[in-house]
Amino acid sequence: MDVKISVPRFADLLVEEVRKKREELARVIGGEGDLRNYYGELLRRVWMSDLSQDKVDGRVYGVDSSCDDIDVVGGGSILISRAIAVSVGGDEVRKL
Repeated sequence: MDVKISVPRFADLLVEEVRKKREELARVIGGEGDLRNYYGELLRRVWMSDLSQDKVDGRVYGVDSSCDDIDVVGGGSILISRAIAVSVGGDEVRKL
C-alpha cells in the first residue's frame, strides 16, 4: 500500500476515519454488492455542485492537498485525500 499522505501530520485523522467508516470499508474491500451503484450514490452524497463565495469565510489564505487511491480485491477502490488550510492568524484546519 503506497499512501502518500503526510503520515505523522494526518495519522490521527486516518485512524479516526477508518474507525468511523469501518463497515463501509469492509463492503468495498470485500467486494460486496454492486460497487458501481455504491460509488455512484457515494459521489452524489459528497459532490458540491455550488461552491459560491458566500461559503468561504475569507480568513483562509493557503490550502494544500493531495490524494492517492488503493485498488482492492473485488473491484473496489479506496481514495484517501488530505487537505490543510492555514488562516491569516495561523490557525490550521486539517481534513482527511
